[in-house]
Amino acid sequence: MWWELTYTLLLVLLLGCLLLLLKSRLHAAEPGDNTTLSVVVEAENDAPELETLLRDLLWMQKNHMLRAEISVRDLGLTNEAKALAQTLCRKEHIRFLERE
Repeated sequence: MWWELTYTLLLVLLLGCLLLLLKSRLHAAEPGDNTTLSVVVEAENDAPELETLLRDLLWMQKNHMLRAEISVRDLGLTNEAKALAQTLCRKEHIRFLERE
């Protein structure tokens, strides 16, 4: 009798764990035909974290964890940082928005 109860509880726990693992996939909705999602990274000064951040976003995009267009907005980058950002954007097909 108590074995049946134990097996039932284990099955319920396993089912709960399976549902938790699938939760992220169940809630990952794709944008519709008339909807686009954009991630705009604003960068200024040296922006030492910019390359790492963009590579992380690209990794998420390539692994279907992020369904969005990625853009970089220049808010006053140094010449070196701007050149690096433009090179990376050109290489990875990321939009680069010049400072106005």
